Amino acid sequence: TTEVLATIKLTNLGGSERIDVVLDYEITNSFGEAVLSKGETVAIETQASLVRYFTLPEMLPPGYYSINVIVSSLDGKTYAVANDSFEIPDASKSNGFFSKAFSQILRLF
Repeated sequence: TTEVLATIKLTNLGGSERIDVVLDYEITNSFGEAVLSKGETVAIETQASLVRYFTLPEMLPPGYYSINVIVSSLDGKTYAVANDSFEIPDASKSNGFFSKAFSQILRLF
């Protein structure tokens, strides 16, 4: 099993009111093809720090991949977009567990 660890920090710069946001995660290969998509809704007052594990599909070939995060309001307005890349090593040279710390500060407006 190959897992990717993501740490996402969200900051609400729009005020002190609680806001519900939608986080859409997508992991893509080097050709831009999605290999995993996931979403969730979270509430943020001033800031939030989230840790998420993504279990990647079996048999992904070694190579470079990207994790993309889109933060939007419940009505679909996009607040922020962030991405980072990681490499899946050759399985013959790996212990089967891969972790990439993805840390991105997303500022909400």
